[in-house]
This record gives sequence, C-alpha cells and structure tokens, in this order.
Amino acid sequence: MKKFQKPFLVVSFIFLAAFQFFKGVLPGWQMRSDFPNYYLSSKLVVEHRTDSIYNDHWFSKELEANGFGSLGKFSPFPPPTAFIMLPFIALEPLTAKRVWMVINIVFLFLTGFVIMKITGWKYLGCMNLLLLTGIGLANDLYLGQFYLSLLLIMLLAYHLSRSSPLFAGMLAGFGMAIKYFPAIMLPANLKNRRFIAGAIFSFVLLYAAAFMVFGKTVFGEFISSVLLPHLDGHIGMQSPWSPKFQSWNALFSNLFLFDAVQNPHPVLNSLAVFNIFKLAVTIFFIVVSFLTYLVARKSYLQNELFLVLISITVMELFPASATYHFVLLVFPAVLLMKNYQATYVIILVCILMTAIGFGSPLIDQFANGNLFLAFHRLWLMTLFYFGVIFILLRQSRNPQRR
Repeated sequence: MKKFQKPFLVVSFIFLAAFQFFKGVLPGWQMRSDFPNYYLSSKLVVEHRTDSIYNDHWFSKELEANGFGSLGKFSPFPPPTAFIMLPFIALEPLTAKRVWMVINIVFLFLTGFVIMKITGWKYLGCMNLLLLTGIGLANDLYLGQFYLSLLLIMLLAYHLSRSSPLFAGMLAGFGMAIKYFPAIMLPANLKNRRFIAGAIFSFVLLYAAAFMVFGKTVFGEFISSVLLPHLDGHIGMQSPWSPKFQSWNALFSNLFLFDAVQNPHPVLNSLAVFNIFKLAVTIFFIVVSFLTYLVARKSYLQNELFLVLISITVMELFPASATYHFVLLVFPAVLLMKNYQATYVIILVCILMTAIGFGSPLIDQFANGNLFLAFHRLWLMTLFYFGVIFILLRQSRNPQRR
C-alpha cells in the first residue's frame, strides 16, 4: 500500500495546486476586491485622513477617487486592520496586490511546513490538506484577503506555545487585533502565563497605536456601529437576508423576518420566533461541544481538545461567513490529525474538507433561488462540525487507536 502513497500524493498535489493556480493566483494577479479595502485604509493612515473611515459611502468615494472603481468599505474590520498594507503603500496598487500575492504563495508553502512540524506528516500530505480548502483558499488568493496569513499565525502560535510561549502569545495577540478568531486560543492557554502575557502585550500595543491614529470618536463608532451590529449579523451596505453570509442569522432572517423588497414572503413574520431560533441554535451547539468535552477530555490533551471544539463551534455560529473563512478549518483538522493518526480519521476529515472546498461551487450552480440549497455552505459546515464531534467521541471510546 505504501508504494502507492507517494504517487497518489504527487498526483493529488498537482491537481489541487492547478485548481488554486487557475481559480486563485491567475485571476488574482489583476486588481480585485477585497484588496483595495486593505490598501486604501493603510493609505488613509499615511495621509492622516481616517476620521470617516467607517463611513461606507465616503470610503466608496475614496476608492473611486483612487482609481479602484468599485464599491467597498472598511467595516467590519477592526481599526488595526488598517496597518496591514503599510509596508506596501509606496508601491502602485496593482504592484502592491501582486507583491501580496507572492507573499501569500510563500505563506502557503510555509504553512505546509508548519503543519508538517505539528503532525509529523510528509510535506506533500500537509500541502494537500491545506489545498483541500479549495474555493476558500482560491478566493483568499484571488481577493487579496488575510485568512491564509491568519491561519499561519495561529498554527505558528500553537506550535511555539510550549517552546517559546511569550513569542507565540505575541503572534496570537497580533492575529486577534486584526481578526477576532485567534481569541479562541486564550481560554486554552490560561495556565500558560507567558503566552497570555504575550497575547495581551501585542494586542494592547496594536490597539493603542490604532487609538492614537484613529482617535476616540472613530473607536466609539467602530464599537457602536460596526462591532456590535457585526456580532448580530449586520454588515454595512449588505443585506442581513443575503445567503452570501451563510449563517444561521441569515437563514432565520429569510424564514422569519419580513422585508418588502428583500424578503417579501417569509415562512412566518415574527421577530420573537427569529430570536428564539437564533438563541436555541446557539445554545444547542455550545451544549453539544461542552458535553463532547466532558466525554473526551480523558483521551485528549485538554488544551488541544478545547481548541478543536471552540474553533468548530465558533465557525458554526459565525454571524456572517465567506468562502475564505473556511481556510481556518485547517486549524482544527491539523490538531485532530496530530493526535490521532487512524486512517478513518484522516479519510473523514479529508472528505469533509473536500465537500466544503470543492462541493460548494458545484451546488451554487443548482441553487436557483432554492432557500435550502442557497445555504449549502452552512449545511456543509454543520456536516464538518458533527464529523469532528463523531471523531472525538469515537476516539474517546477507542483510545488504543490513538
């Protein structure tokens, strides 16, 4: 069997890499949204013109004035996000986009190396796991997004959390300041004081710098008009009914909230029912994850078990998700495969990753206004969630397969 392993990995890598090249790298070599949002926000920092950065209409006009010619917005980004492209502001926008693409390709191969160090797998196998995120990774490259970088930050922070906890914590804190997701690493490392200290230090440092640049008024606007509505599934200039969000919030909005233009025919027009369903789903997934933790905690290192459960729970309950968010699924998948090398674990996780990464674009073609099919990524994410729960519970009953 082993003699077929390497040829299979090579053929798989060629196929998956070709998909990324033609769907992500090649079209992303030209200027695409969302990169202009990152680039312009850094340019505004350099020009000391950030007072209206969370005004979507004003930001769109600035995009047009700078030759990007498309609608955009800085929300729902936290203020420190405006620092990401500062090293590239001296470059022309298209050149900066291409440099960012090259950096992302380097990050892609570096991420595979970090996965190899964590799991002990062959490098090609690690790269294939990463490439199985399919359209999520392709769109991250195509749009000039930050989620591949975020995944690398989290994997590095995890890998270094024991050998260099202070530096690992600083990496996690940096990621938290730009995007919220790395905050899941804090509860799992509460006993690792140097990790927590590093995370708090870099997080506070970035936010203090952002506060000096943006000022009290803009920060207040971020909290009241951006952060809190985002946590409730509302993002400026985008409809909370849009299936693009692929969240329980958006699904329940379609089912239970009337809008004369965007949702004239809900199944039932009731804000109370909407809130009940939203609360019930949140409680359900939290309880399932908690009970799984209680059952499986003797079979896993507890911080790793906690990281797996909290990451898949948070991703399941995202108030608004996009395809590139699914790159982050690699994080819990790597932790699972590090702990349990059983063949069925590898196969199941790879099938789930493939379903999300490559199945989603296929289903898009058949949705045609069908509400159930329109939320296919939500169903696929739920499938991944329960697949991971199945793995954890099964392995806790069969520790000899570890």
